[in-house]
Amino acid sequence: MRILIVKMTSMGDIVHAQPLATDLRRAFPDARIEWVVEKPFAPICSLNPAVDRVIPISWRRWRKKLLSRAVRAEMLAFHQELGSAPYDLAIDCQGLLKSAAVTRLAPAALRVGPAWAFAREPLDDIEDALLQGMLGVEVVIERPTVLDARVEHRRVLARAVHVDPVARRT
Repeated sequence: MRILIVKMTSMGDIVHAQPLATDLRRAFPDARIEWVVEKPFAPICSLNPAVDRVIPISWRRWRKKLLSRAVRAEMLAFHQELGSAPYDLAIDCQGLLKSAAVTRLAPAALRVGPAWAFAREPLDDIEDALLQGMLGVEVVIERPTVLDARVEHRRVLARAVHVDPVARRT
């Protein structure tokens, strides 16, 4: 089984998402788990023993020079690396247009991602439905209703792929 986690930015969010990889490893010990993350944050994901491969992306730099030939070549190389082999599961942990687009680029049998109402880029209901359909998210995660949304988001994502999150150790 091949699993792709997409959580590209915000160091704190990336740190808080690390237990998801551990949950997935516990549930699927033989899986190959890969993580797409902005290049400056790649070392964080590399430290997680549950992550087999980190795929760095430079979206923050690329978006400033999208018309540059060099940037387009880097984007093509990223797309080819991402599509080198199909994934059984791709999980968008971020819920932004950029992470949804990356999740969509990955050849995956199943894509899981948050409802756009949960994202920092909310859309109205019609746009929401159209965009989720275009991006091919098959399992939509609703907004957590507890105060610590980071922990609940992990739990909701884990349940969406039929994984019991690892209980917090005291």
